[in-house]
Amino acid sequence: MKKITTILLLFSVLLSSAQDFTRKDSLRGELTPSRTCYDVTFYDLFLIIDIPERSIERSFNEIYFLATTDFTEFQIDLALNMEVQKIEFENGELEFSRKFDAVFVCDMRELERLESMRNAPPAPTAESGPLSFRTSGESDG
Repeated sequence: MKKITTILLLFSVLLSSAQDFTRKDSLRGELTPSRTCYDVTFYDLFLIIDIPERSIERSFNEIYFLATTDFTEFQIDLALNMEVQKIEFENGELEFSRKFDAVFVCDMRELERLESMRNAPPAPTAESGPLSFRTSGESDG
C-alpha cells in the first residue's frame, strides 16, 4: 500500500509541475525538416554603427550553409525584435513569412543534399553572399 501511495504521490507531483508548451515554443525548439535541412557553416554579420547615437544604423547578415537534405524552403530562428526587411539569394529576393521567433523562407530553387552555399568565410568584397538579410533603415545603394 505504501508503494502505491508513493507512486501516486510522485505521479501527481510530476503532473502538477508539467509545463504547457505553446506553438511558439514548438517552432523554436522542435527539430522539424525545415530546421534540419541545412547546417550553418558561417555567419558573416555586417554592422554600421552610429557612434554619436550609440546605436546600430543598419546591418545585414550573410549565412553560409551546407544542405543536409534536398529542400525548397526552410526556417531560420530569429528573435521577434530583429526585423527582417528582405532576404536575398542568388541575385534575387525570396519570399518569407514570420511566426513568432521563426522566419520561414520559401519559393527558392531546390537545393540538393550536400550542396554548399560557400562553406568557408568569404573574401571581403562588396557583393552579397549566398543568403543575405537586411534590416530596416538600410537602402540598397
